[in-house]
Amino acid sequence: LQLVLAFLFEDHGSMRELLPRLERNDALQTHFTECLLAVYMALAYHSLFRRREGKKARHYRRRVSCIVRKMQKWVNAGVDNCRPLLLLVSALQESERLSQRQTNNQKKKYAAVKDMFDNAIKSLGEQDWFPCEAFALEQWGLIALDFGDNRVEARQSIGQSVDLLQRHGSFAKAAWGRDRYKSLLHHDDASGARRSSPASNSRRIVVPPQVVSETSTD
Repeated sequence: LQLVLAFLFEDHGSMRELLPRLERNDALQTHFTECLLAVYMALAYHSLFRRREGKKARHYRRRVSCIVRKMQKWVNAGVDNCRPLLLLVSALQESERLSQRQTNNQKKKYAAVKDMFDNAIKSLGEQDWFPCEAFALEQWGLIALDFGDNRVEARQSIGQSVDLLQRHGSFAKAAWGRDRYKSLLHHDDASGARRSSPASNSRRIVVPPQVVSETSTD
């Protein structure tokens, strides 16, 4: 739970402290809860990697790759609920190639990453991994903005992320997203309304037992 909250609210100091402790526990096994732990460890390592902190960045990237290989083995062994999470982390890994702007295949890379995120978002939605689905929508919005120069698509995708969190009761994270991206979200496109991406249509409003929502208690 501590790692999940640290990741969701980008508390990089806590992530640096918690990840080595979790690694020492050596708890990654093909159990449902361990699959969830594995993906948040991978996402936390990737978040730290993106900060480009010298030699540590290479360590963080290697840890992501190691966890991905472990998750791939689980999927190959038939752990189906791990597959959407693997698609998400793999899409994030692939998105790092977009930073190599000197290449001549930027458009092809962008299209390939878009397909990977579309598949991940669809798969996460089908299995009700809503926090990870919301994160995938947010990340694709940032990629569309940074590498696709597509402010409208970025606004739609990040807006869908915030809406999804709000509908599922993750009010603190939704409020965090609205505040962080307020300059983007408050600038409506010409139609005056957000369009839904194919991967996010017909969403069932179900709160699965495997996630933590910031709901109030009496």
